[in-house]
Amino acid sequence: MTSRQYSEFDSSPESQLKLPIYWVNSDEELEEYSERLGSFSELGVDCETTLYTQQMCLLQIACREFIVLIDPFEISNFSPLQMVLENPEITVIAHSASFEKRQLAKYDIDINAVYDTLKISRKLYKNDKHTGLKLKHSLGVVCKRILNMSMDKGEQTSDWSRRPL
Repeated sequence: MTSRQYSEFDSSPESQLKLPIYWVNSDEELEEYSERLGSFSELGVDCETTLYTQQMCLLQIACREFIVLIDPFEISNFSPLQMVLENPEITVIAHSASFEKRQLAKYDIDINAVYDTLKISRKLYKNDKHTGLKLKHSLGVVCKRILNMSMDKGEQTSDWSRRPL
């Protein structure tokens, strides 16, 4: 791989995956990683944007073996990734996938096979069994409810346009 390994996902509990994370900031690297991503049947996708203008500042894609962090400011040709994400044989997993679809559409990427964890959570978990109160469905809440994992969402409202990240 030509891109540098950015970091390694490493948090408790021990059962969580430790996946290498790669920073992709060139068309050549995007082509290289898109080819690798295209061999998986499921990909997790998450876009980070500016709060007010909704400009995509970071695209995160996870497969079973690694995670890529794509800097859209440095990419001029998204077509290799387009071929992967538009492949109906590859399921794109996202929380509130309509947001990711809107962001990716700005790069002429129309994801087809989508598994939206927000929609699934709303369908499966409407009300608390004990209180009858409506349940919340943010990504952090859903991860805690389903996987018993806490998520640090402290960077959620960060300025994703600043560099270096």
